[in-house]
Amino acid sequence: DAAPAGGSPGARDESRTATLTKVGGGEDKLGSETIELEHLGTDGLVAARRLVDDVRLRLHPDTADALRPSGLALRSRKVVDESASRVRRIAIESPALRQVLRRSSSGGFTLEEPTSFAVDAGLASDVSDALVKLRAERWVADHDDGSFGLDRPSARYELDLESGQIRIATGRATAGGTFARIEGRPE
Repeated sequence: DAAPAGGSPGARDESRTATLTKVGGGEDKLGSETIELEHLGTDGLVAARRLVDDVRLRLHPDTADALRPSGLALRSRKVVDESASRVRRIAIESPALRQVLRRSSSGGFTLEEPTSFAVDAGLASDVSDALVKLRAERWVADHDDGSFGLDRPSARYELDLESGQIRIATGRATAGGTFARIEGRPE
């Protein structure tokens, strides 16, 4: 459970309060704790203070964002939910490489690009499985504010399915993963 102290979601320069409520599990008693978050300014870190005992931490802004109240926390983490049997082609591109895998009607993959290599069938299947059941660790914003590195993607993935194409762009790496979005969608 989280309650904003004011301001807009995702803003990193405001003081905010989050109330965290334990809902079950473990041996600890159920209850809640209030944590204040405040932008420190010079080094970009965020101060976190637990009110019950005045314990303080300095957090990276990406870590602090996970504690900030947001409607995004209620959104399903499913990004892509397709059947692997519907995959026809996968293209992977980064500044250093381009690979294209094509799936045959029998279910096996061939490597179209680069042409001088053989496909690793297990790895191709793993990539396909990961992309068709793609989940977000957490949603961070309704729109790109320019801080996620998506304006110059570190990689792009094109997934051609029987039902159409899905393009995924990845941006800046974080402590817990990499920012990403489906192209054509703002979140």
